[in-house]
Amino acid sequence: MMRCVGWTKTLLRHMLCAAVLLALWLFPTSATGEGSVRALFVACENFLSAESIAPSAGNNLRLLTSAFAQSVAPSDLRVENGTIASSAALGEAIAQAFAGAQEDDVSLLYLSTHGLYDASRPDEPARLLLSNGVAEDSITAAQLAEYLDGVPGTKVIILDACNSGAFIGKGMPVSVVRSMSLPLNRAGYKVIASSGGYEDAFYWNAGGYGAQGSSYFALALYHALTPQGGQYEADQNRDGAITLEELSDYLLRANGTSSVQCYPEQDDFVLFSYDVQAVPDTSTAAIAYFSLGNSILTYDDPTLTFSFTALRDARISYQIVYHQQGRWMWESAQRILDTSESADGMVRAGRKERALSLSVDSLASDVAGYALLQVIAESDAGTEVAESRLISVQPIVGNPQLSLAAPLSLTLGEERELVIEAFHDFPVSLTLDVYTALGVHVRSLARSVPSRPNALTPEASLFYWDGRDDEGEYVLPGQYALRLSTTVGGRQYGAVFEYVYVREGTVMMPVQPIG
Repeated sequence: MMRCVGWTKTLLRHMLCAAVLLALWLFPTSATGEGSVRALFVACENFLSAESIAPSAGNNLRLLTSAFAQSVAPSDLRVENGTIASSAALGEAIAQAFAGAQEDDVSLLYLSTHGLYDASRPDEPARLLLSNGVAEDSITAAQLAEYLDGVPGTKVIILDACNSGAFIGKGMPVSVVRSMSLPLNRAGYKVIASSGGYEDAFYWNAGGYGAQGSSYFALALYHALTPQGGQYEADQNRDGAITLEELSDYLLRANGTSSVQCYPEQDDFVLFSYDVQAVPDTSTAAIAYFSLGNSILTYDDPTLTFSFTALRDARISYQIVYHQQGRWMWESAQRILDTSESADGMVRAGRKERALSLSVDSLASDVAGYALLQVIAESDAGTEVAESRLISVQPIVGNPQLSLAAPLSLTLGEERELVIEAFHDFPVSLTLDVYTALGVHVRSLARSVPSRPNALTPEASLFYWDGRDDEGEYVLPGQYALRLSTTVGGRQYGAVFEYVYVREGTVMMPVQPIG
């Protein structure tokens, strides 16, 4: 029986510098039509200027290429593990991997490496390190776009790295994003980033078992791509198609360590199609069908309830990690052995119901904050982090001091989204709506969405509006208002931002308020 030794010391806070430009598992039946899918998977593990992330980056490739092989058969799938050490070399690999691409095709790129962005120097672009352990270089979003712009069809990029959201201006303050050049935020590109522009992302490592370990994001992505019990968990409406929005929502929910970002926001581009009547169960996971009773707790009721199905006998433990002083406190994580069925933590196969009580004293002095629940399973097949869920502990009473910030204008059809910064003093659940100047509701951007830690100071949540209404149609040019609200202790708090001018095309004339 393999056992996990010293888990709290080995959950290393590697800046998950993995730009998972994950050459998507788009099928021929995807939204791109009947075209082909080409994939390029790249990992960099050993560096001259940064800490090694071996073997995790290489394990990401093995994990995800396995998932792709099970779910999709790309016409061409290339793997570069530790061989790309310069921007030019990556450009050449892209040219070779995607040669022959047509307008109906999908080109999928996966890159796992270190990601770098200095929030104190916002004028310097984010970079992804490229290294083979002997030579080293880096690449920016502009350089990446230069290599991919010449590839016809749809380019799907998944960035799994520290600060990877900076490549698309996500997870960053309004004041920074408004002046950024965003070369990947336009037609023809679909991007998912594993963390916000100011956030770290993380790997796990199973102690003495050096062959094990990967990024939490890659684990969540693997679970999204691997069917369990005849269904894909990322397919929320079970219609046989997984859209960019569905995948982004799943990854946000299934990876609590960082906040997944997506461009375009709320996009219905179909990433993955399958026959709902013929889905094999190819999962090798020890745990499936995890359900969290409530991800929002309060001081007077800190009990966390959840359920799952153990697919085989396994040793189960639960790790609680608290978020303090702007970071995850991995070094003081609490590991709790599941002794419900045996003293050594062995849990037999079957459906399980569990409850844990969080230590509210481990949170901030105002008894509000964030925690991470991780379910760890050890069996003959190895050790795995089966689940990693974010928990929000909200105060019983208190004024969150809500306020809003946003650019004053949005131009329709330019692909650039309106960044909305919602400030709050402590964790809350937020509702955000868009109205015309005369109070007519046009779009719901959030409905009681729990806030998340995202390394912003002051604390804030970020939302994005593409200028469309709830029916998916562009709104009329005119003046619009943003309304933010939350409820704490039975009392409602709110904030309004009334100055968003929506323009059509490149028209620069002042617009009039509309009804």
